[in-house]
Amino acid sequence: MSRGNPAAGTGRHRLVSRRSVMKATAAAAVVSATAWQPVASAATTLQAPPGFPQSLEIRQRAFRNWSGQVSVDQAWTCSPRTAEEVVRLANWAHATGWTLRPRGQAHGWSPFVLAPGHSASTILLDLREHFTARRVDPAAAPTVTAQAGVLLEDLLADLERAGLGLAAHPAPGDLTIGGVLAIGGHGTGISTGPGDTARYGSVSNLVRSLRAIVWDPASQGYREREFGRGDPEMPALLVNLGRVLITEATLDVQPNRRLLCRSVLDVPVGEVFAAPEHATERSFANQLAATGAAEVIWFPYTEFPWTKYWSVRPEAPRCARRVASPYNYGFSDSLPDSVTAVVGQVTAGACALTPALMHALITVASTGLLATGTLDVWGWAKDVLLYVRPTTLRVTANGYAVLTRRAEVQRVVSDFHQALEQLLGDYRERGEYPMNGPLEVRVTELDEHAAPPLLSAIKPCPGRPEFDVAVWFDVLTVPGTRASGNFFRDLEEWAVDHYCGDYALVRPEWSKGWAYGAGGAWSDEHFLATTIPAAHGRADWDRAAALFERMDPHGVFAGPLHRTLFPTP
Repeated sequence: MSRGNPAAGTGRHRLVSRRSVMKATAAAAVVSATAWQPVASAATTLQAPPGFPQSLEIRQRAFRNWSGQVSVDQAWTCSPRTAEEVVRLANWAHATGWTLRPRGQAHGWSPFVLAPGHSASTILLDLREHFTARRVDPAAAPTVTAQAGVLLEDLLADLERAGLGLAAHPAPGDLTIGGVLAIGGHGTGISTGPGDTARYGSVSNLVRSLRAIVWDPASQGYREREFGRGDPEMPALLVNLGRVLITEATLDVQPNRRLLCRSVLDVPVGEVFAAPEHATERSFANQLAATGAAEVIWFPYTEFPWTKYWSVRPEAPRCARRVASPYNYGFSDSLPDSVTAVVGQVTAGACALTPALMHALITVASTGLLATGTLDVWGWAKDVLLYVRPTTLRVTANGYAVLTRRAEVQRVVSDFHQALEQLLGDYRERGEYPMNGPLEVRVTELDEHAAPPLLSAIKPCPGRPEFDVAVWFDVLTVPGTRASGNFFRDLEEWAVDHYCGDYALVRPEWSKGWAYGAGGAWSDEHFLATTIPAAHGRADWDRAAALFERMDPHGVFAGPLHRTLFPTP
């Protein structure tokens, strides 16, 4: 891709930011007025970073992830304006022994940005304010180039105006592109036949090129560098877990499509997740094969799940509601006071109310779909695939991708549902209700490519070329729910033991909870040191670790969880 002439004073090509024109003059004035004077907020409680780079402003801000389980009252935060400022910060951090951690919308569970309560000698880099430039190239092989702070919803809106889109992507729109790529963000969808050429893996597998801040041995300093898909470092960068800072990416895109999303509420969970020998036309795998994309939301202790099926429909069905904007399930974004009251009682210790809460939540969904006429919605892909707002109920979640053959999808979901029901029953006999949110199930294809992302949960399985899909399971509960840690650990142990051999393989979903030990999620040393690398293939895991070490040998961008997963020899 042609980079164009560097923008004056930035060394970057000309991507047009919605803020750049309005702020250019003001920014220049600030730099001039504050040269060599680091700026910090007046009310500081942390030790000031020593010799902080000239003219860069830092403030103390709170950090809280999606579930609130990672919460830091005060963390030094900087919003660099250009890649050159990020480079300057990286070289300063190398010289002083400080760490830089990129932060986005904090819409995640795993502590890759910060560990709970930890912010010492660390500066968060917030790219959302200034790294917002993007450009669509509607060529014969169309692409979109976006800086790391661009929100997914804004990117998709740009693509829609150009007649383009993505086949699959996460349901929340308030995610930064940098964050989506870091953890291998995905949607749901599989090919429906030879004529379906869309790519349904992770968003990371769509990357054609990207730019990152990496160590340069020749100059003995950090610099911004562009990487193409054929470069040897690229497989580690595509899903990088925030171990390397990405400033910009160019993604392959496709012609936009009209989609129908059909909600089904009248099929019993035992039929949706039936054993293969008892499956019907309405069971999960058969509906998935017929439509191409599916999601199941099942609240435990209830009989009928909320199942969504997406299909390509150029023309609107007569009974479908036509939509021209995303987030069409408003009833799920803000719960009635009567339901939130029960949530409060359950989290306060009235665990026996959990079944009643689950029935109330599926009732809200079913009545909401009927009242708003959204049982069937039809529109452009963005408006049908984005449906999770930041105002939805904040829960914690474990998450796993189970790789298998397409012919085994029904067996995979049936086994999981049966094990989950059994485990919930065992806990209930002890008077414990560790799960008070839904089970969510989706299916995607794998990240097939000559150079797939080394750390993608859905990269092809070495030695198992017949595995061609991944079934995603997320089990949700309110943070702090009694016995949930032990429950998640029991479920994880079952999944790893069960999905193995020539049947399936399980890998953790990076943004969610996994490695459950005595200290909760991300604390099981054996899972962290042995199970995860084995699931990815030890050779690929070690290769990714070596590439991270080469690109950031001084650990400037490494957080505590990175150091645990990729210990320095």
